[in-house]
Amino acid sequence: MNIGALLTIVFVSTVVLIPSGENFTGAVIDYQNNGGCSQIQPRLTNLRSTDKAQREAAKKEIVLFAGKSASSHECVVQRLLASAVVTSKGELMRSPERFLEWREVTELMVTLKVTEGFDILISCLDCSDGTSSLSLGRFPAASAMARFGEDAVPKLDQAVRNKNPMIRYKSAEVLHAIGGPKAREVVKQAVRREQVKWIAAQMRNLLLSWHGLSSTLPE
Repeated sequence: MNIGALLTIVFVSTVVLIPSGENFTGAVIDYQNNGGCSQIQPRLTNLRSTDKAQREAAKKEIVLFAGKSASSHECVVQRLLASAVVTSKGELMRSPERFLEWREVTELMVTLKVTEGFDILISCLDCSDGTSSLSLGRFPAASAMARFGEDAVPKLDQAVRNKNPMIRYKSAEVLHAIGGPKAREVVKQAVRREQVKWIAAQMRNLLLSWHGLSSTLPE
């Protein structure tokens, strides 16, 4: 077949060649049905299940699907990014199923190393199901960012400057959980800038307890 007679269609990371003259729309639908996202949707839906075993099984299948090919991985990433967006904290507190889904999505983002979702996670570092606890484990996005480790430090350096005081506070907590000299330096600089007294005090406490190491606090 003459290469010049082929139409090239690009789907993110996948290039599909279709002979000129063939139905473009039909080719797109066929691609979506056979190599696209349609077969993973039931697993994504199961992330809302109140049955923990069902959610765990769904996560395993999603990870396996993402490993099939570059296009499968991209498909899953885009679905996860869409599901990770929280329009308001109320949606997580009003709907236990939505909270379960969101929490599982944040965990999958870590498993699949979806670093392009850092901004989405940071925007909801202080999101929880409304349980009255400040423990880092009660905040899925914060827990996820901590699990990304040092890769997350540059974004958290921006987050400790956020106009939302709770985002600044949770960012410092995440940096403390990550540990290491780079994260510690970010928190030290943040203390110097912080205008909210209780947050500055909490940041100082984090520095004092930095993995058991003594720390010279900023003035």
